[in-house]
Amino acid sequence: DAKVVTASSDHVIRVWSADTGKLIHGLENHEGEIYMLEAHPRDKRLVVSGGDDGRCVFWDIDRGVMLRTLDNGRGIMSGAFSHCGLNFVLTDMSGALSIYGYGNGEALARSPSEQFFASDYNPLAQDSSGTIIDTTTDLPP
Repeated sequence: DAKVVTASSDHVIRVWSADTGKLIHGLENHEGEIYMLEAHPRDKRLVVSGGDDGRCVFWDIDRGVMLRTLDNGRGIMSGAFSHCGLNFVLTDMSGALSIYGYGNGEALARSPSEQFFASDYNPLAQDSSGTIIDTTTDLPP
């Protein structure tokens, strides 16, 4: 029952047999590049994908069916399940972090309303063309 799941530039998620190398399913729902593919930590049937079409799609790879789609309207860059598998986070192209999960939200209520990354405080400078850049990365902030 071992499977390998891949995402490709043709917007298709493919499920392969790890034993035979044969294609089991081609899963189609995305309309753009797929940047994120994440397996559930406990339920090996569940995989989630996300891409520049702003869609986050939950798949049952055993049956080859889409279970649910979330659409934030902005490209999905990354995502991850919590260790227990009850929560899921997404980051998008705007830099926003979205948290999804089960329960009453009690644990999330204890988190700060604003959180920052260490790179949010990197020094800025102006390059020779007048563009503001992050002096650590030499990129615009």
